Amino acid sequence: PSLRKRESQGPLSARPSLAGAGRKIAATTHLKGSISARSAGPEPQVQAARDRGPLTSARAEAAQGRSQLTTPSESELSGPLLSPGTFQAAGADRRVDSEEDQSWRRESVATEVGSGPPVVDALSQALELELSKGGESLLRRLADVSSINLELRRQIEMQSQEISDLKESRAEEEQVRQLDALALERRLRLQASDAEARLQAEIDECRERAQQDEQRQRGLEGERALREGERDEARARIVDLEARLVASVAVAAEASYLASQGIGDRSVPPVAALPPPVAVLLPQAVPAATGPAAEPAASPQFCPPRQAALEMELHLVRSRFARETSMREATERRAAASEQEKQRLRAELEQSLAEVQRLRRELGRQSEQVGYGQELCSDLQLRLKQQQAAAEQQQAAAEQRLLKERGKFEAVNRLEAVLPRHLLIKALA
Repeated sequence: PSLRKRESQGPLSARPSLAGAGRKIAATTHLKGSISARSAGPEPQVQAARDRGPLTSARAEAAQGRSQLTTPSESELSGPLLSPGTFQAAGADRRVDSEEDQSWRRESVATEVGSGPPVVDALSQALELELSKGGESLLRRLADVSSINLELRRQIEMQSQEISDLKESRAEEEQVRQLDALALERRLRLQASDAEARLQAEIDECRERAQQDEQRQRGLEGERALREGERDEARARIVDLEARLVASVAVAAEASYLASQGIGDRSVPPVAALPPPVAVLLPQAVPAATGPAAEPAASPQFCPPRQAALEMELHLVRSRFARETSMREATERRAAASEQEKQRLRAELEQSLAEVQRLRRELGRQSEQVGYGQELCSDLQLRLKQQQAAAEQQQAAAEQRLLKERGKFEAVNRLEAVLPRHLLIKALA
């Protein structure tokens, strides 16, 4: 039926059949040439690959066999009759011819291969042997790489564990330092507050005592002023009484003298004629009398009652003056004692103020120590953060190296079928 179809299509339809026949002839010729080349011996490329290594030579021979078994190119099979217009005009017949050509080609290839020399079987056996050796070496290399990978993982895990332990120890040390610094600061603050409270209480007590002493001193000064006023008043009264007494004594003496001597005699009586108290009080008031007139004047009958009353009053004034004098002396002694107590309290106050200043300086020094401890703690925290950052960077670098090694390992596993392992390792190093 195909022949009748070709005859009905005309002379142009016979060209595809001629093209198919030419293609069959070219394929048969190419197969015979490849088989003869295999029987003649390996090509130089295959021989060079065998010199490099068993696995590489087997791969080169397999690639050479595949290149020799490929179909010829379109330029070799088409010839001058094959053109796009011809194939477009006879599409259906070309498909039929192509199916026939393919079936015939398979039959011819099977016939040629089956009837070929035994070189192909030897090559296939050598290739299988080299492939088995390459597979064993690949398995050994994979086992080595897996062991190295496990060792790297173990080292990285140990490093990460050491880093975590170091972080925990540093955190514990930092916590202990912070607790010690806080306890020291709290203890210093308590000591400073206790000392300040104690000194404040002492200062308050000293101030209260000083105020009490000042009040007592003011009271004593007021009492002394009162006593001095009373003393001045008593002195003035004594002077007045003495003047009155002198006048009374003088009048009495004059009266007694006139009575004894006569009315017409106006001379002043001598002091010896006066009573003994008056003579003692007024030693220079009247000049001393001489003669027998002094004896009758010294008798008690010439001392009237008024003179005795004046003497009694004068005695009372003198006793009162003596009492006030003793009181004044006692007041002065108490004032001196209070002044000494005031000076003592002032000295204690100055000492307390000096102690307060010393404690303030001590508090300032302790505050400086606490500040230095805080600065040291902050410096240690900064160093710890820097060390943590460095440890994190080291861990990240280790992870990156691990990822890089894993990538190299995967790349070596992928490309080991193409190139030897040592070349891949050198290239990826």
